[in-house]
Amino acid sequence: MAITVQDRHGTYGRTRKAEGPPLDKRTARYFAVVDNVWSRGFPTRKAAEQVERKMRSDADRGVSLSGSVLTLREFFEGVSWPSVDARQKRGDIALGTALHYKIVAESYILPTLGAKRLRHLRAADLRTLYAELRDRDKPLSPRTIQAAHRVASMMLVFAVEDGYIASNPTLMLRAVVSVPVVSEHLGHASASITMDVYAHVLRDQRSDATAKSAAAIDGT
Repeated sequence: MAITVQDRHGTYGRTRKAEGPPLDKRTARYFAVVDNVWSRGFPTRKAAEQVERKMRSDADRGVSLSGSVLTLREFFEGVSWPSVDARQKRGDIALGTALHYKIVAESYILPTLGAKRLRHLRAADLRTLYAELRDRDKPLSPRTIQAAHRVASMMLVFAVEDGYIASNPTLMLRAVVSVPVVSEHLGHASASITMDVYAHVLRDQRSDATAKSAAAIDGT
């Protein structure tokens, strides 16, 4: 069986078993890998093994498996946006909030990261995105860049909840060693600008990611 295990620390293999950190069972996801194509993540190895058998059977019959490797744009158009749209139609969120989510994603996030494989998206890619938004011919304000971060976070919460990825890379931004270092790396004029951009992840982290992102999409 070709099963790969990932948690919030990354891939759990021989090195991790020997040197740590131990497997975080709360965030652990099991992925079937066939011909370099990954399944979605599952909370148990047994479920992943069942999918792995089906993937192998499909591959033996000549069925292409590549369609299961979603880009961020494909995920947004096929999973994330339909979910937000459905919430709006149920009356869970306002129409303006849903449209704001879509506009920010299509205007600021997807042009840069849309072709990126969802499974390969890392915090470094998001840092690059925010730097590019700041360095445009007409730079975006810290408030707008923060809005892009909130939408990216919400999008990736959907990906975690639906098992496409093991952890949300936007939450890894809080692990940066210091605000001044990030400020210098991004070329911000001052650490206060960095604080404005990353306020969503630098403030109190006690609530869980789903609750934070649900609030963020409403702009609170």
